[in-house]
Amino acid sequence: MKERREFIEFKGTKLSYLVFGTGKIDVVCFHGYGQDATIYLHAFSEELKQHYRVISVDLFGHGASDYFKGNLSSSLWGEILNVILSKENVTRFSIVGFSMGGRVAIHSVLNYEDRIDQILLLAPDGIVESSVFKLATRHPVFRHIFKHMVFYPKFYAVLLVILGKLHFLDKRTYDLFMRILDKRTRRLHLFRVWQTYSGLCMTFKEAIDKVVPVTQVFLAKKDRLVKNREVVRYCRDLGVEVEELDVNHFGLVEHVLKSNTNRFARLK
Repeated sequence: MKERREFIEFKGTKLSYLVFGTGKIDVVCFHGYGQDATIYLHAFSEELKQHYRVISVDLFGHGASDYFKGNLSSSLWGEILNVILSKENVTRFSIVGFSMGGRVAIHSVLNYEDRIDQILLLAPDGIVESSVFKLATRHPVFRHIFKHMVFYPKFYAVLLVILGKLHFLDKRTYDLFMRILDKRTRRLHLFRVWQTYSGLCMTFKEAIDKVVPVTQVFLAKKDRLVKNREVVRYCRDLGVEVEELDVNHFGLVEHVLKSNTNRFARLK
């Protein structure tokens, strides 16, 4: 059965998603920054596609989805997700969230904890929140600086080099911003996406407390974007199962869903 592309509209904004798989168990998936819904289409093994019906969402500003006008709150995201669930006649479902999609997954749990069977978080954002993200999206002064950087990048490129040499920025943050400063489209995209999802504040403990037994977290040992040590400590304090795999950040999804089908077996 070929995948099908679907769209919903919420307050004038279009959100797209893919549906594929022939199984009777529903799984809703959220990709990471700079990706789209097709990441899961390619990552799910053919065996898994026979067991699950996968709803893979293009997050706002990605794939075929529009940019969201304004900031998402947790309750507003719950309303949007409900439109998808209702359209696809989903009653109970499992969730997969990778990187930035982990943040969206956590807030999906907050809204639908009584309907969720399993939660699979892959190198998730939102468990331990980046101080750079918090400053750039929630502090008025730094938010203004972040916006200014989008249009006048040269000064900030020099500043980043200085901060990097003085070790005020860790290497992962430095590399991320230097790549983004390279092109205006990248800068604008980051600004719009971060502003959209800034309202989905870190509430991992609140969301996961009631669903610890059905939550798994997978981390990439070679990850340069996620602070694994902090995530592991935080998860283990809550009693959440954590496993680190010998891959990099962007290789984690396929490694878990295709190369290691048995790791997904608990989603049933």
